[in-house]
Amino acid sequence: MPKNKLRLLMAALAGIAAFVAALLLMDIPARIITGNHAQVAIQHLDSMRPPMLAIEKTEDALSKTADIAAFTRSATELRTRVAQYLEISQYNEELHKRVIQFSRVIDNWLANEKALWEYRNSLAATKSSLENLQQLEVRHNAAVGEFLNAMEVLALGEYPIHQDIARGRQASQRLQVLVVLLVLYLLSLIIIFQRIANKTLLTSFHEVQEARHDLAQREQYLSLTLDSIGDAVIATDVQGRVTRMNPVAGQLTGW
Repeated sequence: MPKNKLRLLMAALAGIAAFVAALLLMDIPARIITGNHAQVAIQHLDSMRPPMLAIEKTEDALSKTADIAAFTRSATELRTRVAQYLEISQYNEELHKRVIQFSRVIDNWLANEKALWEYRNSLAATKSSLENLQQLEVRHNAAVGEFLNAMEVLALGEYPIHQDIARGRQASQRLQVLVVLLVLYLLSLIIIFQRIANKTLLTSFHEVQEARHDLAQREQYLSLTLDSIGDAVIATDVQGRVTRMNPVAGQLTGW
């Protein structure tokens, strides 16, 4: 592998390693996963309210005949959703504790609601006394209080969920920034090494041109030498000192 390509590969691997290290140090993957769980959890939290409101709505008038079937359907649906909410909340220990608390409040509220409906139905079958009606109103008010308490306990789960969602979004934004930086780094490497390669190629081209020029000069010199063989005359004395030469010899020797 050429030296420049090896350097490019090593630099690219170093950048990717730094990218992965930044992801792990910032705990970005885990936060994104947690944020995704939180998105699902908030949907389950919101899904608690419709059946709870439906249960509360069925007792809007004390004089109406209790619809125990409608209550049972809504209660069953609510328990199913609470079970699903419990399962999804396990990703966050604090949230899971609050959902367990909510589940217990719901169980207590539904049990009292069922008792209220049964008591109301028993009154509907007989002539109710003033004392019975007062007792029914007391139970109804208690059920409303338990409903409001259940809604408050349900809302306790919103804070940790929204906190996880915010952290997940922040992690996603950081991931986008890191990806952009990595892409810019890799593009910069390609541009830099491309320029180095072009510079090396240009230098090699100039060297070839200079070599060709030197070769042309040598060829000219050799041609002149071959053409002037026998024409150059140099006279020397007995000691070997040059005493005279003709112009061709002077051109060849540069004297």
